[in-house]
Amino acid sequence: MLRIMCVAGFAACFGAQSVMAERFTHTYDMNVGGFRLATATIAGVAEGDGYAANAAMNARGLVGALTGGSFEASVRGRWNGAAEFAPDRFEQTATFRGETQALVIDYANGAPISTVYTPAREPDEDPIPTLSKQVGTVDFLTAMMTLTYPGTAEEICARSVVAFTFTKRTAIEGTGTVGGTADAPVCTVEYANVDPETLVAEETDTYTLSLRPYSGGRYEVAQISGPTDMGRAVFNRTN
Repeated sequence: MLRIMCVAGFAACFGAQSVMAERFTHTYDMNVGGFRLATATIAGVAEGDGYAANAAMNARGLVGALTGGSFEASVRGRWNGAAEFAPDRFEQTATFRGETQALVIDYANGAPISTVYTPAREPDEDPIPTLSKQVGTVDFLTAMMTLTYPGTAEEICARSVVAFTFTKRTAIEGTGTVGGTADAPVCTVEYANVDPETLVAEETDTYTLSLRPYSGGRYEVAQISGPTDMGRAVFNRTN
């Protein structure tokens, strides 16, 4: 379920959209294995030299009936007016089958410097990776804002970022190859789990980004699809 939620975050930031102040609210449908699994709503603003965003996901269909699952995340940080975002603080709360877990990550000088997880982790759970090794990483919400920020098809398809989500590290790298048509470009990104201690990539999956015209010759991400443990995931923007 955590992988699904993190991938949902991948779709959940097809958001901040201009070098000028931009406020946005977007909604998405999440389908996995042909079933509607969740909906997501994202709202935020990028202006001046900063940004802030909130994302919320709620389970739907049978999964929602059985688990009552929900996920909320927020981030604030610094913005260069283009597709570069650097977080200062990230927070998330996830509820699954009546149990709630919360995470806060604080950043300084381009690296996470502290993490607070509630409730306290059990002794047999995966250890927290060495934070000093995570220099240059961002939270998953910032990572997806970076990757899906509107731009030319070539720009979007060539973006790369490394995300750190408390116990997991993920490298997302655009292949730089643009396919499809002028009205509907497509491109692929390689999603690799990376050992946060050895920094060695463990496995790689390929995701497809489908773009649509936005403004001024730029495009925005309209759909993302790729594999998960529960089947192929497809995220469609619904507004």
